[in-house]
Amino acid sequence: DEEKLVFRSEDGQSITEQQFLSALTNNIAFAISGNHTDITELTLSTHVVQPGKAAALAPGNPMPPFNLKSTTNQVVTQHDFSGRPTVVDFFFSGCGGCVQAIPVLNEFKRQRPDVRTLAMTFDGPELAADFVHSHGLSWTTVSGAIGYADSLGIVGSPSLALVGADGRLLAVTLEPSLAKPGQRVT
Repeated sequence: DEEKLVFRSEDGQSITEQQFLSALTNNIAFAISGNHTDITELTLSTHVVQPGKAAALAPGNPMPPFNLKSTTNQVVTQHDFSGRPTVVDFFFSGCGGCVQAIPVLNEFKRQRPDVRTLAMTFDGPELAADFVHSHGLSWTTVSGAIGYADSLGIVGSPSLALVGADGRLLAVTLEPSLAKPGQRVT
């Protein structure tokens, strides 16, 4: 079965692929959602992408606040991760590199219980929960983070951020190169 791609405007109306792509060239953000009938929807957002926002992720800056729901329906905020270093992974379900990174991310969590882990996805709650379950991602995962990731200047996935115990960014990689499964991730 072939998956169907549906394009939607900000108000949920069906639009053509050309209209969708045209809006993206005007710095309009979008969200990805899917369902169990092999339909993936790309919906334009009312949020405008701000080029150059990656400066928000500069080492030394505090991690901006967030308030998102996890795949287990718990509210997760930046305060849940204070007091210990945290690695944040930004991903989406259609990203092949994100799927390939899961064994490495899970191994990192196993090897480094002193470091908290958080996965943020651009996907909606149902698609995120399905992704976590089907791929065995063991990290706390929050969904619907498209606006948050965009405000940080995250434009590719997977992307990683290392946040210190004080809530300040220590390092950011927008194109992570992860160790292979079985190798130690530091």
